Parts: sequence; C-alpha cells; structure tokens
Amino acid sequence: MSYSYLNTKQRNIIEVLHKENLSTQHIAKIIGVHHSTVARELNRVESKYCSALAEEDRKKKASRKGRKTKINPEIANSIQTQLQQTWSPEQIAGRSFRNPFLFCRSLLCIATRQQ
Repeated sequence: MSYSYLNTKQRNIIEVLHKENLSTQHIAKIIGVHHSTVARELNRVESKYCSALAEEDRKKKASRKGRKTKINPEIANSIQTQLQQTWSPEQIAGRSFRNPFLFCRSLLCIATRQQ
C-alpha cells in the first residue's frame, strides 16, 4: 500500500464539503482517499477547518521532519573557525578526542563536521 499526501486542491475540496456538513466517509469517496485521512485532516487545525491553515500546518511540520542535528551553535562556530584556519576535518576530530569538554563525544564523525 502506498501513501500519498493530500494536495492543496484536495484540502480545498475537503473544506467546501465539510462546510456542507457531509460525512468524512462521503468526502473521502469524492476525493479518493480513506475516511481516516479526511478525519485526521479535519483535526489538523484546532479551530474550524480552513484549508489555508491546514496547508500552513503541513509546511511547518514538513520543515521539522528529518533527523535532528547534534551540533549546537557553539560547536558549529568552533568547527567553522577551525576550518577557516585550514584545519582538516581529521584534525578537528582528533582534537575532539583530546578535549571532551570542547566537543561532545557523539560528534566524532568526520562527515558530520564537513557538512
């Protein structure tokens, strides 16, 4: 079973049909999705359903998806400074072994520092 996201047009249709007091099952049949998808979409916005607010919510949540960074701004600035001083990523990684207070031990991946 493949999963697909609702698009803006589908959200607009949900908004119109919901205002006409159609059931989630009926709306789902019209736009061709499962009724639980429509129910989740209607619960996406805390107040009365608005497709524009739902789209904003989708974009906000999409921007937060993915793996969280382990590098805080202080470590990132320190790494950036060392790279500007022509340190190699290997040298930066080696220094992090010697000074655990400067760098977190979970940040020893050279590829992470090169990003």
